[in-house]
This record gives sequence, C-alpha cells and structure tokens, in this order.
Amino acid sequence: MYEFHGWVCIRKSVQEDMGGVTSTIFHDMLVGAVRDRLAEQNLDDTGHNPFFRFTPINGEWFLTFGGNLDHRTTYEPLIHDLLGLIAREGPGSYGLMYWRDDEYDPPAGAENFQVLVLARGVLTTRFDPFLSPVVPLIQDPYVDDEPHGQAP
Repeated sequence: MYEFHGWVCIRKSVQEDMGGVTSTIFHDMLVGAVRDRLAEQNLDDTGHNPFFRFTPINGEWFLTFGGNLDHRTTYEPLIHDLLGLIAREGPGSYGLMYWRDDEYDPPAGAENFQVLVLARGVLTTRFDPFLSPVVPLIQDPYVDDEPHGQAP
C-alpha cells in the first residue's frame, strides 16, 4: 500500500509579497505552470483516489493532495516532478507530504511514515516523529487467526 497526504502553499519568493505588477506577473506565471503541469499529468481535481486540488484561499494558492493506492504506480514520480517544479519556480513555496509504503524498506522502514518537506526551494526527506512506527502507534500488529492445514 502506498499512502500519501500533502499540502503546499505556492509562493514565488521568500520575501513578503508587497504586490506590484512584477510580483503579480511572476506569481501568475507560477500558478499557471502548476495548473499546466497538473493538467498534463491528468492530476487536476479528479475527486478520486488519488485526489489533487489547486485552489486559492484568502489570496494564497494551495495544492492539497492525497491517496491510498495498492502500489506506488506512476503517481509517485509524478508527485515528485510536480513538487520539484514548485521548488524550482517558486522558492518561497512551502509544504509537507507525509507518505508510507509497505513495500518500501530502507531507510525508514515499511512501518514508518516519511515526510517530504518543501522550504526555500529545497525538498528534503525527514522521518516522522508523530505517527511512526505505525505499529503500535496507530494500528495493532497483524495477527494471522486463520487455522493452517485444517479442513473445514
């Protein structure tokens, strides 16, 4: 299972936005680039599993996304490509993506969430201190209660 949940605030610069024509043009270009990439990858607001939403909230643009898939499939590289675009073109953007993959072992292990952190144009991976290890913090260990080798 590949589970992921994330949000990103889209900002062109790490400086406080004081408005102005140049600032607005660059911000609009960044928002347009994110919209285009979502559309190119067929990730724009499907409302399904996974979901991606790109919406303005109180003057800021936010990307929220999440999913719970059987396997990483093609979504994992698409998400990293999108976050890489945002990091390069909008170094003032910031956000988090929590993820875990029960088929992925190193370095955090299959029973731990990892956090992809976007800040100042850089993506870094951190280990989650809040929900990991999954067993026992959020679920019990798997118990095989089916009898083996016995006919019904």
